[in-house]
This record gives sequence, structure tokens and C-alpha cells, in this order.
Amino acid sequence: MLDLTITKEDFEFVLPVFQSPTPHLFERMAHEIEVATEEVHALTSDTADGSDAENDVVRHAIAYICSSAARRVLPQLDLVLTETGFGVVGNGNIVPASQARVSALNDSLRQKASQAWDNLLLTLLRTPWRDSDAAVGHVSSLVWLPTLCRRYGITASKEGCRLGVPVYDEEFDALRSSIAVAEAKVATMISPELYDYLVEQERTTQEEHPTAVALLIERSRRLIGALMKEDTHPRGVAHLAKRLLETVEQYREELPQYTDSRTYAARQMPAYENKKEDAIFFFS
Repeated sequence: MLDLTITKEDFEFVLPVFQSPTPHLFERMAHEIEVATEEVHALTSDTADGSDAENDVVRHAIAYICSSAARRVLPQLDLVLTETGFGVVGNGNIVPASQARVSALNDSLRQKASQAWDNLLLTLLRTPWRDSDAAVGHVSSLVWLPTLCRRYGITASKEGCRLGVPVYDEEFDALRSSIAVAEAKVATMISPELYDYLVEQERTTQEEHPTAVALLIERSRRLIGALMKEDTHPRGVAHLAKRLLETVEQYREELPQYTDSRTYAARQMPAYENKKEDAIFFFS
């Protein structure tokens, strides 16, 4: 099992805004740190121990644990602004931090925890964890992380924000069904068999991807991102769809998942020609 013991110094390194000369604030986090640590242990089991990426796994796990614990404890704290960040109210003569500042801190902690969790999952793919049931459950599509939404221009709608807002954990949960619809369109285009194969390959490290797989994953994601914005930016979809299909055809000899599929067979069927000698002839 990974050693995820967290000290006050670890906590303040991840979240310098909570630096304090006394251990009081860190001690308030103890229970939630334990809860978040158990969450990470349940995810990783023993699959990351001893791997070359173990140090990176631990680093991202600690970042997640600290950020998640701080966010969970935040509503229970009476915070004040200090020279270094935030502190806990120690007496009645100190004015608490404004609700707006606390709300902004809460959102910052949420985003930091979301990013750390994504980094943890991506790093675990470099370990034997990638062959676990947990990996199959998490990596079940090509856009399976909030980080990938941000990378491929997928945003969440928000009133008063024309361009949308960046996607983190909560926004991602709200977008899941829309992402699934876009992915289904791509899977239909390149064949469900090939799409499932690409998802399976996503659970391997990028360095191991054949050129065809790397290109198809990249171009599938770009198309999914465009489909998510089709209502406001329809012109990009046709171009990206064409590029994706051209790539599939270019590498089809390396892709039995595609050439053995019904999608490919349907594309090879000759178009019907209306001939006079046919039993039923249609006049134009």
C-alpha cells in the first residue's frame, strides 16, 4: 500500500494559502485527510507500488488528499484573512473573511482537487493499475476526464458567460450525457468496434501507441469537442469528420477492428444503379 502519510509541511506545500504558525488548522483537517486517503487507497489498491511512477503517484495523491480535505472542512471554519492567506478565527475581535473570498477559495480548492485527481489517474496509467477493473471503469471513453475537456475546447455553459466556463469535476458530471451523445456519433462514423479498440488503447501509455492509434484518438477527440459546440460553431464539424474518416481509410490495413466491421462492409457495397432490365425500373 502506498505510504500517504501527510505532515503539516506537506499540507502547506500543497496549499500555501493555509500556512499557519500553529498546528491548529492542520489538525482540524485530520479526519477529512483520513477520508480522502482511504479514497485514494481504494482506487490504487496495491497496483502502483514499486512502479517507476510511484513517486509521481504519491505526489498527485497527496495534492488531491490535501485539496479535497481542505474543501470539505472549509464550511466548518471561521476564516480570517492573514498576511499569508487564511487563518481560523481565534477570538471575537477579528472580522471573518468575506463570503465572496471564502466562496472563491472553495471553488479554487475544488478545481485544484479535480486537477490533482485527473493527474493521479493519468499517472496510474503508467503503472500496472491500467490492467485493473478500476482502470476499465474509469477509462470507458475517449473523453473520460475534465482535463481532456479543457484540452479539446469543451466548456460548460454558465449564465452571463458567452464562451462558457472551464470544465472540472462538477461541470464534467453535468456534461456526461452530452459527451456520450457526441462520442456515439463518432463511434457510428468509424465503427463501434474501432472506437472500443481506441478506448482500450487509451489505457496504455502514449509512448506505446502505434501512429494510427495516436492519430485516431487525437482526431476523434477533436471531433467530439467540435460536436459539443455544433450549435454555435457548426462549420468545424464537417472538416474534422472528413479528416477523421480519411485517417481511418489511410490506416485501414492496420485496423482489423474497422475492416471486419459492419460499418466498413456497408461502405464497400456498390451504390444501386437504376437499370431498364431490372424487375422494377424507376423513371426519372
